[in-house]
Amino acid sequence: RVDRVRPRALGALHEPRDGVWWPGDDVAARFTEALDCRRPYSFSVTVTADDVDVSDAVEVTCRDDTIDVRFDEVLLSGADNATAATLANAVVELTVDGARDLALNAQAAPLSWSFVTGNFDIDHVAVSIDDVRVLHARDAALTADDVATALFGDDAAPLRSLISVSSSSSSS
Repeated sequence: RVDRVRPRALGALHEPRDGVWWPGDDVAARFTEALDCRRPYSFSVTVTADDVDVSDAVEVTCRDDTIDVRFDEVLLSGADNATAATLANAVVELTVDGARDLALNAQAAPLSWSFVTGNFDIDHVAVSIDDVRVLHARDAALTADDVATALFGDDAAPLRSLISVSSSSSSS
């Protein structure tokens, strides 16, 4: 029997669940059947942010019946990065076109969806580190200065006032 059925996208996409696409979130298009995931991919993924093409800012993977699209976090990690600035608080349009199943039947129509991105201003990212355990000599007083220096080295000075240290004892 010859497969002549085109793959179709299934239901809602996985992300962004909260309506905002952040670095690390993946957007996934799932199809009705396994796709031809051989490289180079037969399909294209186009990403625009406020009508500017930022397709180079995403990593695309294909596995079985799913195409995943994720921000390239390494690319977006530079504070002076123009792509990160373009993506910040933008309306994103993402389109998958030309996906083929294992019998090389192409999807009938492009799949497109839009959503917003978060603020990628990485100079102002809140970080929380919980439950850091530091081994130190018994009866030695551990200060915020000690923790800041251990975690951040020479860059610790501005962070010292933001660190609080509490001690707890545990019995063996």
